[in-house]
This record gives sequence, C-alpha cells and structure tokens, in this order.
Amino acid sequence: YYVSLQKIYQEKAEADCQVMEHLVRNTLKRIGRDPGSILKATIKSFCRNARKIN
Repeated sequence: YYVSLQKIYQEKAEADCQVMEHLVRNTLKRIGRDPGSILKATIKSFCRNARKIN
C-alpha cells in the first residue's frame, strides 16, 4: 500500500514539474529570452524545494 501511494505522489510531482517547466519556457519566450536559458535540472530543483518557500 505504501509503495503504491508513494508512486502516486511521485507521478503527481513529476506532472506538476512538467507544467512548471512549460510555464517557465513560455514566459522566457514571451519576454524575449532563450527558452533553454534555465536548465531543466534547475526547474526540477526548484519544484522539489518550493514547499520550503514562505
């Protein structure tokens, strides 16, 4: 049971991170910056640590 619940949370986190990456890329395009200027790893790290932001 725990493993299946953990998998559900991991899949949701990955989906949320993909949405965030899409938003970041679109925002960068809109402001005239290179969409690849922020690395995927940086976005993923932000997503992992965003819960610590107050």
